[in-house]
Amino acid sequence: MENGMITAIVGPMFAEKSGELIITCEKLKKYAKKNVKVYKPINDDRFSETQIVSRLGISLDAENMPTEVTDEVIKKALLDNKETDVVAFDEVDEAAKLAELDQYRENFIAAMDDDMNTA
Repeated sequence: MENGMITAIVGPMFAEKSGELIITCEKLKKYAKKNVKVYKPINDDRFSETQIVSRLGISLDAENMPTEVTDEVIKKALLDNKETDVVAFDEVDEAAKLAELDQYRENFIAAMDDDMNTA
């Protein structure tokens, strides 16, 4: 991939955004043989501290990240994922700051409608 892209999965509460993110990441890993890295907010421990879990019960391992998306968090994510094909974020509050991740890789964001209005 020459240029990166950001795909946003948006909707209201209980719209199964996390489930769609999990399914998308699993398909990319299994069928496209992509190296996928998944992040979730550290304070989102409703179902698991180490996984994204949808309300339908499907899950995917994820690394915790700070709730507030700062420039330092973005820089760390970029450095940590130089060899990663796809970076995915669940429950993003500040989607506009994640636009910097669009650098030669695919990025997926699951966020509520209101959070995307700032992008």
